[in-house]
Amino acid sequence: MGCGHKCTRISLAIFTVFGTLLSLVAAFSCDFVIKIEYTYWYGHTWNGLGFLGRSKHGFEGSSDFCVGWSSEEKEYLLDGYWNAGFAFALLAFSLGMLTMIGSFLFCCLGNVTNKIYCSLVIIYVFTAMFQGLTFVSFASDVYDTLESWEGLNYHVGVGAGCAILATIVWLLCAILAWISKIENEKEEQAEEQMQHYNNEPIIAKAVFASEEPIVNETVTVREDGTRVIERLTMFPDGSQETTTIEEKPVENSAESPV
Repeated sequence: MGCGHKCTRISLAIFTVFGTLLSLVAAFSCDFVIKIEYTYWYGHTWNGLGFLGRSKHGFEGSSDFCVGWSSEEKEYLLDGYWNAGFAFALLAFSLGMLTMIGSFLFCCLGNVTNKIYCSLVIIYVFTAMFQGLTFVSFASDVYDTLESWEGLNYHVGVGAGCAILATIVWLLCAILAWISKIENEKEEQAEEQMQHYNNEPIIAKAVFASEEPIVNETVTVREDGTRVIERLTMFPDGSQETTTIEEKPVENSAESPV
């Protein structure tokens, strides 16, 4: 197997790891979106919203913590768009874990069929699609409700940024998987041609190496004395010509005495 194919496989595995980590942050971070709350001369504090809860960062009180959504907030605040975004984020992360394990297995395997590569491409495309559908959560009323209560608009946070990058990475993985499929087909064709050449008779190989045609004759004598000559001529371009000649015995007629 050539280095190009191996390098493509390794690159695919590395990109899959990055995509899985980005999907992990997008699904479980409490900073999918953020908003600046207070600004001081020595810094500022900000709040974050994520699928698992809310976070607070900065210099006021206890900082850098994440609090899960309460049962009341889940019932009255989180709507279908928000839950759908979380579901798509979980699907993208789950498929990412599956492809990450598969990509490392492919690095260790010698031969991988084209059907497996096609399956990989389809899975990567679906993963990218699910990752992109995470942003249906932006249609949720959660943002409008909290903005009306607390003021200030929420902006793209770490989680949303990772979701954007993960979508791009998954599409790149799909492209790399397709490139690996093409390289695998080329290697299979080269191996088939080499195997076909190695399985040819030695005399046939000599034809390609020689500039003069090679002639082989096979003589068979039948019961009636007929000689059958089969002449096989092999030309340098690999073509062959077969000629069959039959030589019947000559009958001697003796004159009877008068």
